[in-house]
Amino acid sequence: MKLSKSIIIPPVILVLVIITVFATALFRSLNYTNIYTGISIIGQDVSDLSEAEAYDKIEQYVNNNIVSSKILLIADNIKETYSLTQLGVSFDIESMVSDAYNIGRRGNLFSKLKEITAIKKQPLNIEKILNINDSRIQEILNNIKQSVDTQEMNASIKINSGKFEYTNHVLGKKLNIAESSKVIADVIKSLDNSMSETQTIPLTIDVIEPQIMLSDINKISTKYSGFSTQFSTSNVPRTKNIKTACVALTGKLILPGEIFSMDRTLGPRTVENGYEIANVIINNKLVEGVGGGICQVTTTLYNTALLSGMEVVERRPHSLPLAYVKAGRDATIVEGSIDFKFKNTYNYSVMIVAQVINNKIQIDMYGNGELLNKTYKIRNEIISEILPDSTKYEINEDMKNGEISIVQPAKKGYRVKVYRDVYDKNNMLIATQILSDDTYKPQQEIKMLNKLTHQFITEQLSEIE
Repeated sequence: MKLSKSIIIPPVILVLVIITVFATALFRSLNYTNIYTGISIIGQDVSDLSEAEAYDKIEQYVNNNIVSSKILLIADNIKETYSLTQLGVSFDIESMVSDAYNIGRRGNLFSKLKEITAIKKQPLNIEKILNINDSRIQEILNNIKQSVDTQEMNASIKINSGKFEYTNHVLGKKLNIAESSKVIADVIKSLDNSMSETQTIPLTIDVIEPQIMLSDINKISTKYSGFSTQFSTSNVPRTKNIKTACVALTGKLILPGEIFSMDRTLGPRTVENGYEIANVIINNKLVEGVGGGICQVTTTLYNTALLSGMEVVERRPHSLPLAYVKAGRDATIVEGSIDFKFKNTYNYSVMIVAQVINNKIQIDMYGNGELLNKTYKIRNEIISEILPDSTKYEINEDMKNGEISIVQPAKKGYRVKVYRDVYDKNNMLIATQILSDDTYKPQQEIKMLNKLTHQFITEQLSEIE
């Protein structure tokens, strides 16, 4: 009877065999030249493919399924469709393949083994890497913007045959390129890897409200105040300047809390703008200047504003008293340096209506009658009179003996205060405001004569003294 013999493998040899098998497998795994099993790129399996093979596969998939996908841009009534390629979108396939290939090949030995083992248990997908051409998107949006953008328009009001006519405002529209670009980029980045339907992107349009809405003016129907001054129509250039200034003023709307500027409203006083050369007061003298006469329009508006209860922000009197208005109730203006300003103190818009009627400047202020609960009266008080210096004589040898010409008449100067009395609905005085305390210089009389006549007058005056 034969006894069976067992083959006993020494433990050391067994361990060596296991190590050899493991080392061989590890060597093969770590030196694998293709993409490891369990890796996809944008949902496409690239397991065991070389980098070149993976590139070709992903490029074909992108070209057939993604880049031709459509994007519909909507802006108001504008609808335009673009492919991703037309939008300047490209896929960085090289980077995606490189990322896939580098899985299991990064870090130290243990990091590599960990990644290789992990993807066998849980497959890994490389997300899309996009290149978005911002300049191309900006170009497309700028073209759409030209069709979308509309200018806002203020509501307006005019008086026609004694009736108020209102024109509604128009809202403006502006394509917000920065916000729209961001929306497009965000949508493209979030798209599925395969799009079967056109993706719609509403673009961002900013609605621009005009400064004056219909609600700001549609209750203007009541005359708050009016004031008029008279002028001589014989001075044709001055009359034209007055009419030109009234045209610039009439229909002017002043919003609640807004500060009105006469200088800004009239604009440059040039011949090109319809103004002509006429007398103006400079350095206490009447001299010729472009725009002579607009100070009378300014003065008329000043009184209208006072009678409407407006707050005067800036006003300067003339240096000399004027014939067309009481002392203290005038306002001068010099382009770029002296202005007349007032603030609309009502919680609603007011409108100026300025017109020339025969030889009269009439300026009225209209507003919301519901807010008119006070009336105003203006009065001035002469504090003192200032007498002019004695007559000044100027020699002109071309004049005959005994002939005397008055170049400038004598006028008194004044210190004057102006008050505004405020009355309630029952015509009860509730307040008195001091508006101004002005001083007007006197005007010295100037006579022109020849030397002999001047000598005679001088001798006569000496005898009297």
